[in-house]
Amino acid sequence: MKLPLFHNYRYLNKACIIRNREKELKADGSASDPWSLCSALQVVVLKSLIELLPMWSTGIMIAVTISQHTFPMLQTSTLNRCVIENFDIPLASFGLFGILTLTIWLTLYDRVLVPRLSKHKKNSRSGDWSENLHWCWAFHLLLGHCHNCIGGEDKKE
Repeated sequence: MKLPLFHNYRYLNKACIIRNREKELKADGSASDPWSLCSALQVVVLKSLIELLPMWSTGIMIAVTISQHTFPMLQTSTLNRCVIENFDIPLASFGLFGILTLTIWLTLYDRVLVPRLSKHKKNSRSGDWSENLHWCWAFHLLLGHCHNCIGGEDKKE
């Protein structure tokens, strides 16, 4: 198996350098102290986890929002939930709208937006993960602004 080469975090490569064979290696070739000597695979896995941390951390806010059930329940209890004459949307189903919206957006982003942007950028994807993350945050801010505008109109009525 060929390991990917990471140019970032080169200082972590020191964890797999053998300085003294007699002290750091056993007779079978394994590390005598696994906490001071790592394999190259362990270093590469750690580097890939470090690369994923910013992307993973952006999902924390979504998870916190979805897991907060009390505020949306209080908020939706004051809404007019009547869609059709005899049909009211149940309070507990309002959390589902956020999940459905997120699912639809991610599907459209991955299947529609990314392929179109990749044609203009002449590569297989629409850029690196940080550029994609910036576009997602810009879209998120735009949606927040629209939500505030709509909320302001509701308060005026």
